[in-house]
Amino acid sequence: MKNQRIFPAFIIFLVLLIGIFILLNYYSKQVSIRKDGYFEISSRVKGEYNKAAEIKNRLEGFIQSQVVIEKADKNLYNLVFGKYTTTYDAGNAAFSLFLDSLLTNYRIQLDGKDTLDVYGNTLFVAKQDGMPSLFSINLPGRKISPVWSDWGEDVVSLDQSPNMNNVFFLTVNGISKKGSLGNLNDARLYNFYRPENRVKMIDYLKNGVQYYSYWSGGNRFMMSFTRLDSASNQSVTQNISVYDTTAEKIKSETRTYNLLKEGFPNPPKLNEDYTSEMNKYAVFVKKESDGKSGIYIKKTYTTDEFPLVKTGGELKSIAWSSDDTYLFFIYSDITQISKKQSKKERFLIIYDADSKKIIRKFDPQDFRSISVQGRLLIIETGSGSDSKILFYDYKNDKPYYALSVDGGCAIKNLPLSK
Repeated sequence: MKNQRIFPAFIIFLVLLIGIFILLNYYSKQVSIRKDGYFEISSRVKGEYNKAAEIKNRLEGFIQSQVVIEKADKNLYNLVFGKYTTTYDAGNAAFSLFLDSLLTNYRIQLDGKDTLDVYGNTLFVAKQDGMPSLFSINLPGRKISPVWSDWGEDVVSLDQSPNMNNVFFLTVNGISKKGSLGNLNDARLYNFYRPENRVKMIDYLKNGVQYYSYWSGGNRFMMSFTRLDSASNQSVTQNISVYDTTAEKIKSETRTYNLLKEGFPNPPKLNEDYTSEMNKYAVFVKKESDGKSGIYIKKTYTTDEFPLVKTGGELKSIAWSSDDTYLFFIYSDITQISKKQSKKERFLIIYDADSKKIIRKFDPQDFRSISVQGRLLIIETGSGSDSKILFYDYKNDKPYYALSVDGGCAIKNLPLSK
């Protein structure tokens, strides 16, 4: 009799234990904020829990991550997923899902709190009250916001690190004429650390006639500033400085050139590397028998080559997608208008290297530069007040947004018209 009473009690206890486990599992999937130092994507869903669960199931079919449903309020849920080491990577992944209509909204979070999405808020240079200043565009919302401006300081050059956390920009108090050269007046170099929204001047360069800059290897910023020698009108001095990601100057050297003997010095340019990001492909140019230039692509470590275009002009600019699939390049060519008249034009091509197929050849425009930001090809056209920026979704082969503002806009350089 005793054993008969114990057995039903054990069954009831087991059922209760299973019920508690199911409830705990249910609520743990609704509320789960991971505080592990990784960046996450959070998307808000309005409606019943079943709607959030439906979107969760659809997302998990496209991403390699568990999606957690977090209850924010009545009929309001957050879908939290992903584990990314940088805010750029998280923003890149989220915006790609946004482009594919798998997300309608999103925020980037760190340890459960909203943080700056450096990918989704892209910096550019445009004019505010006639002064070249720093702006950002929120890509999902297509909203422009001022970031930095100071009276008497025109932003003339902008350099963003590959992960977009660290920014260097140059300001001048206008450009004047010094003989045949344009003089950069009161040039100042600033560092902008975006995660902390911190801007500080790191070098007062005074006056100069040439500035050149670039990021090297993702963690070194190099700049060259050339000025006229105050002691001799026949000489110029060139200062070359290298900074790390904390904006500390780790190297500096100064060279003096005699203009009559050595001529005007060239800046120490970044070596052109036409190899793809993961070293799968390489692009090269060679002279053809008819005198034109052939632009070719080949797989690295092989001799097999495939022709892309033949041109009477030259290869101007090249960029690759991070997965080595897509090649983007600008080249110039001579277009015959009539029997007696021709003109040089610039063309842009999107090429699928894996399938050996041209995806898109744009009509000739004044293409100035291209860069790749995740799923977007950033195309800059025109100069000065006519400059524009096109954000192009190359995987879906369609424009995402054309940015055009009064006075022009640019990702790196906005020439002054003074």
